[in-house]
Order: sequence, then C-alpha cells, then structure tokens
Amino acid sequence: MNKSKSVAHELKTPLAVIKTQIDVLNQQDTITLEDYQSTLKVIERTVGKMSDLLDTLLETNQDKSNLNEILNIEEIIQDVIEDLDVIAKRKNIKLSYSINQNPISYGNSVLMYRCLYNLVENAIKYNQTGGKVEIQCEACPSNYSIRILDNGIGIPNEKIDKIFEPYYRCEKSNKDGIGLGLAMVKSIVTLHKGHIIVESEMNQGSQFILNFPQLKKESIVL
Repeated sequence: MNKSKSVAHELKTPLAVIKTQIDVLNQQDTITLEDYQSTLKVIERTVGKMSDLLDTLLETNQDKSNLNEILNIEEIIQDVIEDLDVIAKRKNIKLSYSINQNPISYGNSVLMYRCLYNLVENAIKYNQTGGKVEIQCEACPSNYSIRILDNGIGIPNEKIDKIFEPYYRCEKSNKDGIGLGLAMVKSIVTLHKGHIIVESEMNQGSQFILNFPQLKKESIVL
C-alpha cells in the first residue's frame, strides 16, 4: 500500500471525530461551560492521537522498537468505544464489550487502536439504526482473540475474500471512503503475527475474528 495514501486515509478518521464533536455541540440549543470543556477534552485527546498515529505510520518498518511496547487490550478497546460513542449515538447504535481476561502482549498500541477503530467504525457505518456492535475478547496464556460483531447489512460471500484489498469497495456501497481501512487492518494484524476470519450473513450482520499469539518482546521481527 502506498504509504502517503495510507497516512492521508488514517488521518481523515480522527478529523471526522473532531468534526462530529463540533457538530453535536453546535446542534445543542443551550451550551454550558461543561459542554465546551467536554468537547475540548475530546478534541485535545484526538489531536494527540493524530500526532501519535502520524509518527507511528511514518516510522513503522524503519524502527523495530516501535512494536515492542506492552499492549493493554482492554484499555485500547475502551478507548475505541469512547471515541466512537458520539458517532454510534447518532444512529442509536449500542456499543458494548466483554472480556474474560485482559491479554498482555507486545506490539504497537497506536496501530492496534487503529485496527480496532477501523473495524468498529465500519460496524457502525454499515449497521441499521437502532442496531448494536459488540467487542468480545478472550485470552489464554498463549493466544487471544478479539471479535467485532454487528447486526448490520452483512457482506456477500463472494466479496469477503476481496474486502481487505487496497481500494476495494462493494459496488452497492454508498458510504464514504476509498477502501483503505480494511487493508490497514489486515496489515496491522499481520504485523502482530495474527490472522483474521470473517463470517457474515446478508441483512443479519457480520463478525470479524482477530486471532493473535501472546507475543514476547523479542519475538517481534519485521
């Protein structure tokens, strides 16, 4: 994937979060000081993530050490849900997560955040009004899995093998985007020695299952 296009695409998402926060604020009839403070807090956090994301995307494949930090998966999941909650509420979609044990593995938290963010954002985007999106995490000593489930429009069986290709978009999709989000997801999962399984049924929903080994620091090799 062309790195400049990848960076541009990934920076578009946090900018959308900022715009959504501002739109929500502007739509309120009465705005309190707490409303302003809450919105500014989200914007400040999102700008920080944009900076971290840009640094990570530019440095990945140049510095192996940026994949050698401890991942707190539950914290990353909570962060994703918090950042997408405003967008989900606009479609009356319920976000939730469950976890049996918090996996502790090595990798890059910024990239893992982007991976889960892209999947959950898609689950919201291609869902029905009043739908739901759930993140499930299960861990054991040697590996862990993360499932993103929705009850949205689903993916045709013949398209499942193509959705991770750069720039690919289903013909019937009328959603914004240029088809880089899932390609980035696959790259990040592969970088963390994992693999993806997709199960979907039209008009019933989809689930993306990410399986990862519990990586040790020295096992990350590019």
